[in-house]
Amino acid sequence: MASQRAIAVHEVRPLSEGRMHVRFELACGCVIERELASDRLIPTEDGPLLVGKYPCPVGHPLVRV
Repeated sequence: MASQRAIAVHEVRPLSEGRMHVRFELACGCVIERELASDRLIPTEDGPLLVGKYPCPVGHPLVRV
């Protein structure tokens, strides 16, 4: 299963110290939700940027954008 980069962050909710619930869109177009460490979310002028690669839940192949 190929891992994808996140291209958009749709929702962020704090859970506890250092943890966030994040709903985001993968390069393949799937929208997923994960509990992640807050240091994986980088604030930018255009909105939050999520660093890392995440597996597509339905197994889409790697998409290069």
